[in-house]
Amino acid sequence: MDTFQMEFKKIIKEYESHPKDDLMEKLKVHKNKVIVFGAGAVGNSIADNFNINAFCDNHKAGWNKQFNVPIITPKQLVENHKDAVVIVAACYKYNLEMYNQIIKMGFPRENIFRRYSGYQLYSMEKFKQYYRGYEWAYSLFEDDISKKIILDRIRGYLFYHDMPHSVCEDQYFDSSVISFSEDEVFYDAGCYIGDTIQEFIKRVNGHYRHIYGFEPDASNYKQALNNLEPYHNISLIKKGLWNCDDVLTFNSASSASRITENGDASIQLTSVDSFLSNLSDNDKNTIPTFIKMDIEGSEKEAIMGCRETIKKCHPKLAVCVYHRPEDIYEIPKIIMELGKYNFTLRHYSQGDVETVLYAI
Repeated sequence: MDTFQMEFKKIIKEYESHPKDDLMEKLKVHKNKVIVFGAGAVGNSIADNFNINAFCDNHKAGWNKQFNVPIITPKQLVENHKDAVVIVAACYKYNLEMYNQIIKMGFPRENIFRRYSGYQLYSMEKFKQYYRGYEWAYSLFEDDISKKIILDRIRGYLFYHDMPHSVCEDQYFDSSVISFSEDEVFYDAGCYIGDTIQEFIKRVNGHYRHIYGFEPDASNYKQALNNLEPYHNISLIKKGLWNCDDVLTFNSASSASRITENGDASIQLTSVDSFLSNLSDNDKNTIPTFIKMDIEGSEKEAIMGCRETIKKCHPKLAVCVYHRPEDIYEIPKIIMELGKYNFTLRHYSQGDVETVLYAI
């Protein structure tokens, strides 16, 4: 591939020729009528950034408890709210279907905007603050797939862009990048309802030493307990991972729960180093051989909280690096200081979410 400077010049040309997204200008005109079509995780993340009047959804009814707004049907949207700005909120696979659906029903095309996530577009001027970091990351990764992911992520910050991706089911366990023994100790940071742990067990054919799942959300934790009850040697910890032991506020939002100053609950946090210090020093069942992190923007802090563990134990790492633009270079820089690792990026969605850094 070309140098980063040459590739970035290509992106600038694409940016300059790309149709400008005037959602923010539309919102100034229609500030009292904003409806999000899609009441799932993407819709909720978008609603965090806008004052919305309602959700629209094909499958749900009633009120969205998190934002205290009604959920209407597409039929109600078209019949009663043609003066609204509609933000279609879904992953790429469904986004286009939903967009075409309401256009065919007669909703004005010029008032519809598509979003794959709650992230906002950057101006070229604003993105330049990350340029040196992305240039460094581009030089770090040796394979062309990783380099292309970096360039595609830049495109995704500047204009909405369909991301080429790997098989979604391979996320965290991509056999082209990572392999496992039958004696792994797996730490799942952000284990949600236990689905990633179940996939790990499948990948190792049920042979592992021990699994530790960290999940601070009370509802998710309870469901994970139920889902993982049939399996052996699993310990679930009702805490989030952080850089130290702490109590912080937390926004509970199912699969996208995250630490925030204006959260709706308080949660207990710990670090990997602290967790291990409170367990038996010589118990091999506790020493991680593989750590996965998908914790909604807290990955950098959690990595800082396992510095000693990485230095001493050199676990394999699979860390999400899409929640903040700087994660894609700041997180590998921290890991590099702690041990000798080979780094690879892989991406597992057509939108801008699910980019994973592997450190092996």
